Amino acid sequence: MHYRFEMQRALGIFFIVIALAAFPRQALGVTPEFVDSLRAEITRRQMPEEFVFLPVALSTIEYEDEREGIWCLSALDALRGAAKCGFEVCAGDSAGLADLRYDVAKSTQVALDRLSELKAKYGGWDAALVVYATSPTAAGAMDSSALAGTPVLAALEKVVNEYSDDASSAFGTIVSRAEAMKTRHLATVQARTASLQARVDGLKKLQDAQTDRITYTIKSGDSLGRIAAKYKVKVSDIKKWNNLKSDTIYAGRKLTIYKTYK
Repeated sequence: MHYRFEMQRALGIFFIVIALAAFPRQALGVTPEFVDSLRAEITRRQMPEEFVFLPVALSTIEYEDEREGIWCLSALDALRGAAKCGFEVCAGDSAGLADLRYDVAKSTQVALDRLSELKAKYGGWDAALVVYATSPTAAGAMDSSALAGTPVLAALEKVVNEYSDDASSAFGTIVSRAEAMKTRHLATVQARTASLQARVDGLKKLQDAQTDRITYTIKSGDSLGRIAAKYKVKVSDIKKWNNLKSDTIYAGRKLTIYKTYK
């Protein structure tokens, strides 16, 4: 096996994780002004008033899938919402997707759009909340009494009862929970980064110990097949190492060849 290619794969993953670690560099922006704007938006959308406390409630429950941001958006909901809102996030762009979920303004738009969409589809806000926090399959198997006892509805009721007379404390809780979520996320990213860095370092040492790099100057009459046979490597490897698009080579060009000893 050519450890060079294994190291390249590890490096690719490593740089993706580094990109994820680059955010969020600033506070999540959950300010009293944000809460005021959220309350106004909830009123405009004719949503229940208690939805202003929803970010707090969502942060207190457990999910079967990975959720991020103050709205605990799933990756799928974030990706679909980004497309509908015109935010530039592509499937497979882990850093961009996570960045969206930690952007308070964008994630709020995506979350409220998703809740409105679910309410229209399932006929009520309770069902919409349950689907948002679980899945359509899970919600579809519940009757009205079962819906009422779901974690997300119970959590929202508890938060509303706790903070209805002291809204400012709820806003502070939203900030602290959002920051705690950010801290947990960054800790996970840092752990992955350290693990991948150790893997890259190990592969590099292994490659250095078992691989010699040769610079070969092509001679008149040479072919990739003949050169590959001489150094006991594959033609496809020579092409990858030198970014060759075809088997055509020219005298005088230099080729990099890796000889691996097993």
